[in-house]
Amino acid sequence: MTIPGGIRTKRSFWLCLALLLPACSLQFPAEEAHADPSATPANKPVLQAPTAAPAADRQYAALPARPIAKPRWRTIPPSFQITGVASWYGIPFHGRLTANGEVFDMNSLSAAHKTLPFDTRVRVTNLENGASLVLRINDRGPFVGDRVIDVSRRAARLLGFQHAGLANVRIVLEPNEQTASR
Repeated sequence: MTIPGGIRTKRSFWLCLALLLPACSLQFPAEEAHADPSATPANKPVLQAPTAAPAADRQYAALPARPIAKPRWRTIPPSFQITGVASWYGIPFHGRLTANGEVFDMNSLSAAHKTLPFDTRVRVTNLENGASLVLRINDRGPFVGDRVIDVSRRAARLLGFQHAGLANVRIVLEPNEQTASR
């Protein structure tokens, strides 16, 4: 006898049978029809619902304080400055959405930072050759090692480290961005 559907149907049949067959061997304790409902076996604890106190006698406890969510904006200190390793990203991410929802263009002057607010403008200076650029933060990252910023391919080319891939940089907040950022 062949089952229509071939091997898949046979496998599904045997799988269902294997899952349902153990359920047939379950044994449930027989309940006595005339058992006293107030009597319980000695080895089972008695669970009783707590009695409700009148509303005036109830005591309420406040929940522990939880931290309030941070607002989407924050004030960046005027002395903001980071020195560290920068990397660049381009071709695999070109045309894909960034963390702020815009389409990434590897030929734009943009950057990714882990914590700075989106649309913040920072001056990135390559400490090895002195090249400097103003970049706009529009993405999150880098998430590799101890890097402090990811820049677009064009920014890496203008900063002089596209071929090296990494560079030591200093990141400083642009003067008009020292107020509250979005």
